[in-house]
Amino acid sequence: MKHRYEFIFFCLFFCVSAFPQSDGIIQCQPGSEISVPAWIAPGRPHVVAQLPCGQAVHVIDRGHFFAVSGYSSRPREYAKIQIEDKVAFVDAGYVSLSATPQRLMAKESKNFVAQKQNTAEMEEQKKWSILTRDDVRLRDEILLKPMYVHGPRTFSATLSNNSELPVSHLQLLVRLYDCSDRPKSDYSNCDIIGEAKPLVPASVPPGQTRRVMGSPLFEATPRVRGTFAWGYKVLGVRVE
Repeated sequence: MKHRYEFIFFCLFFCVSAFPQSDGIIQCQPGSEISVPAWIAPGRPHVVAQLPCGQAVHVIDRGHFFAVSGYSSRPREYAKIQIEDKVAFVDAGYVSLSATPQRLMAKESKNFVAQKQNTAEMEEQKKWSILTRDDVRLRDEILLKPMYVHGPRTFSATLSNNSELPVSHLQLLVRLYDCSDRPKSDYSNCDIIGEAKPLVPASVPPGQTRRVMGSPLFEATPRVRGTFAWGYKVLGVRVE
């Protein structure tokens, strides 16, 4: 009867953590131990088995027990394990948990998302590498003044798609210049006062021509003291 009450006492003072069943491995201190005792109950001297280091165990639960019968008045964390048809308790510090199914699923999900992102990036890079600027031709280029102070300018041009694939976007490099005189062809007599790399939508079927428009934004552009000029070049062409 006394032992029965002590068993109930253990159950009442076991602070159970919501812990799914998992597998673990007995992990000893290097060079100091070859096995770990598994007790019939926390704080009881009776040993069910000596578990060799590296042995796989099935962990039922983990939590803090208050030992009784004068062995200890402080709670210690134990791992409740299954040994064949018996239940035993091991100091939790000797049990290294394996990855639970939930953790494995979370890891696999994370890897899947990363792989999906990498695939999407590769597909996007591929769309930018098929055509070159020689496959398109621009004419009637215009760069309008901003509608409000420090706002974006409007770039527009007529694009001819000379390829056999549809074009969806252009990547441009647009520069603003302050020139000492009439700008030279290489702008060697000009200071660069603004630079932008706008992505210009351009839905142009193969072998056709359309008007395209973008909105490059130039930040911290100083006041022009000489002659204003601008220029651009095509950095990339994206297919649909």
